[in-house]
Amino acid sequence: HFITMLYPFFLMVRVFGFCIVSIFLWKLTAIQLVYLNLFAVFMLVYLVKYRPLEENEQHWMTLAYELDAFVALLGVTLLAIYDTAGGSNENTRDAFGYLIISANVVMLVLNFISFFLEIKELILLGYETLKTLYQMRKRKQVEPHEPMQSKEASFMSPNSSFIKID
Repeated sequence: HFITMLYPFFLMVRVFGFCIVSIFLWKLTAIQLVYLNLFAVFMLVYLVKYRPLEENEQHWMTLAYELDAFVALLGVTLLAIYDTAGGSNENTRDAFGYLIISANVVMLVLNFISFFLEIKELILLGYETLKTLYQMRKRKQVEPHEPMQSKEASFMSPNSSFIKID
């Protein structure tokens, strides 16, 4: 489906949109947060509905990243709303801060999980490559490849002459 091929495009739009909103609307935090929240919800829905990633592990890891980023963004949004409303309770502000920090810790854990999954894939690929090379070498030992010797080949070899002298 065409819609599943648009995933890299959507990622690019998000990055460029974030840059444009951050640069040109840097004084309007509310617009920045609305854009980021809307795009985060869009990406979550898109990932769940269309499943653009082929591998199951990759799909679930990407979904976990997006959900975690959305939770952190939600914490930032709620903190911004609280600040705009004039909230001054330190416990409430701390709770929002802990939510944001916790989401970042979860992102760090997800990065380690992703790293170890990549290492596992590399080890499996290396194992399969070595196994294939071993099988190929084993076949060569059983059926060695030797060039055929024929009269024509010996006639054309550099050590032989065209005229046979007895």
